[in-house]
Amino acid sequence: MIQTDNITMKRSFFLIILIAWSIISNAQLISNKYNIYLSYSVGSFSGAETINEVNYITPSLYTNYNKLTGFSVKGLINSEEYLSYGINYDYQSAYEWISSNYFDFENSETHLHSITLLIRVHNKFKENGLSNKLLLFFECGPTIGFSNLVLSKSLFEILPYENNSTPPMSDNNFITGLKGILGLEYSFTQNVGFFYGYSYNMNWVSSKLYNDKSFMNSLINIGLVVKLNKNKYFYY
Repeated sequence: MIQTDNITMKRSFFLIILIAWSIISNAQLISNKYNIYLSYSVGSFSGAETINEVNYITPSLYTNYNKLTGFSVKGLINSEEYLSYGINYDYQSAYEWISSNYFDFENSETHLHSITLLIRVHNKFKENGLSNKLLLFFECGPTIGFSNLVLSKSLFEILPYENNSTPPMSDNNFITGLKGILGLEYSFTQNVGFFYGYSYNMNWVSSKLYNDKSFMNSLINIGLVVKLNKNKYFYY
């Protein structure tokens, strides 16, 4: 615990030094056309533990996952003063399935791959002041992707004489959804910055191995932004 706290304190101290350095720097940042974002994400699913379909009760696959982690890669084009457009790729791994009354998906894992077309609304970039380095934004867009379930044990019992069949141990399903992201971006230098985002995702899915028709999750993304293609020259 002490070692973990020391690592956290060192990271926080390093972040504070970077922000302080960028504030006192005399460099005036300029706008750029393209941004690349790389981030680590952690989150959770929301919803009921079970699904009730005409008094037929089954455990939810997604809601009972206790861990949800992953990463994202995003590219944006800054085409307007208040608007940007881009595309986002997300990978999430869900594990530690825990239910108080069921054991169906115990020790299973689900891998989520998704692509979202984004539109971003943000404050106007200014040549001076806090808005020269700080950007507040809201993003949203439609999502498509795949949800891949990997089981640790079979959900069904198949008798030996039934054509020597083996029970399915994985399931890959197409998903559609909507994503909304609220966050901030801070530039340390002309080319590198830090960003923080909170996203809420609503997705729809259909599977033969579980009865979830939709699932919701929220994510916190923390990462770096790389800025490309400056709009004009600048000098220190």
